Amino acid sequence: MKYSTLAFIGLCAAAPGAQLLEGYGRPHWDSSVDYPVLVLGFVLLLVLFLWSLIGVTRHLTRAIVGLLICVYCVWQAYQNGSISF
Repeated sequence: MKYSTLAFIGLCAAAPGAQLLEGYGRPHWDSSVDYPVLVLGFVLLLVLFLWSLIGVTRHLTRAIVGLLICVYCVWQAYQNGSISF
């Protein structure tokens, strides 16, 4: 497997993971830990989104998977109350 594929798989796992840690860890964690995890999740989401948009022409399936995971992350953050529309 190529390095870029492994990095993409790791990013696809890390972006929702950070969002879930931020949302479900809120009652148990100190707020000093909560905010950096939220920022990390947003940065990972942004990197995944940009990587998916850049790779649309070369790797369509990878781009679709990445964009679907981005949609899931935004939906999860909305459900947790981290963002509002």
